[in-house]
Amino acid sequence: MTVKVLCVSDFMWSLSNDHVLSCSLDGTSRLWEVASGKSIRCIADQSGAEVLTCCFQPLNNNFFLVSLRIEEGGVHTELLAASMCS
Repeated sequence: MTVKVLCVSDFMWSLSNDHVLSCSLDGTSRLWEVASGKSIRCIADQSGAEVLTCCFQPLNNNFFLVSLRIEEGGVHTELLAASMCS
């Protein structure tokens, strides 16, 4: 399976180095399994807002933060859960 990702804006390795979190301007955040190179979770913003930055929660990699560009020209930050992460 091929995953098409448009304009990756940020990425971060998990503390255990077995997952990578990426976000892109197409409004998606993806969790990647490093060993297989596969996307194991994709979360899309319902409004299609560009996802500018992402980071794992430092003490619990089951959660991550993303910052979205909103229409009014501002930035909105959301806490998301990634249950596939260890």
